[in-house]
Amino acid sequence: MVLILFMTNYSKTLFESAFIASFGERCFLEGPLAAYAHSLLYRCEQCTEPLVLSVISEEANVETIDGDTYQVKCMCGWKENLPGFQAIKHYVVPWERTQYNSA
Repeated sequence: MVLILFMTNYSKTLFESAFIASFGERCFLEGPLAAYAHSLLYRCEQCTEPLVLSVISEEANVETIDGDTYQVKCMCGWKENLPGFQAIKHYVVPWERTQYNSA
């Protein structure tokens, strides 16, 4: 199961600090709420701005995400369907899902 969280323009330093921060290269969660946030960094082919696509997956391996195709959109109007393996950089961090009670 893969869920796209958001896609937006970010500066490289903001991207790196948000997703590399305090996580080691290999960290695995277990249990029903275990998940992994995959963040893919692309470059707009029209204006060259960085684009970030974030995906939630139950798997930590990058091959699952790299094998899928995503619609990448930029604020300049450029958009294209690109495979995950064409991302400039691919970050994976543990992501604990929480259950919400609606009142």
